[in-house]
Amino acid sequence: MMIMYGSTTNFVVFYDSSFTGGGQPDGPTLARGVLDYCEYDLVRLSMLFGGILPPASSLPIQINLVPGPGGASNNLVNSITCYCNMNTDPLGLPALVVAEEAEIFMSLQAKGWTLIGATAKLCRGCLRRFFTPTARGSFPPVIRGSMAPRAHPTRHDPTG
Repeated sequence: MMIMYGSTTNFVVFYDSSFTGGGQPDGPTLARGVLDYCEYDLVRLSMLFGGILPPASSLPIQINLVPGPGGASNNLVNSITCYCNMNTDPLGLPALVVAEEAEIFMSLQAKGWTLIGATAKLCRGCLRRFFTPTARGSFPPVIRGSMAPRAHPTRHDPTG
């Protein structure tokens, strides 16, 4: 069962009822991390993609935090699913959401971005515009590690 954590103007965030803390991820903590930044990140993505926004008919964007091995997916319209476990970093989760939102923007913009399977993500350089290094001096794992987002544009200018 999914529990609605909260909503903003353009987002609603749910987490799986099994995320109770202890031996499971802490659902409210993960959801709060996502909800705290989603509107701000939406505006920044809009600026990066030439000022576009999802149409009102596609809002709110639903973000679901569910059990899984890590990573995320989306439907290219208005639904993002993040697969969370005990290793999911609440501070890194917003970066994963941004990568999925970027795919939605790529689809919406229809200016030549090619999504390569489930691993297509926005490039590290773009995400680094959104996130600063952690106190330890490194970026969240979603940006620096093997789950690092990547994009494959077929044009040089993603906004042109």
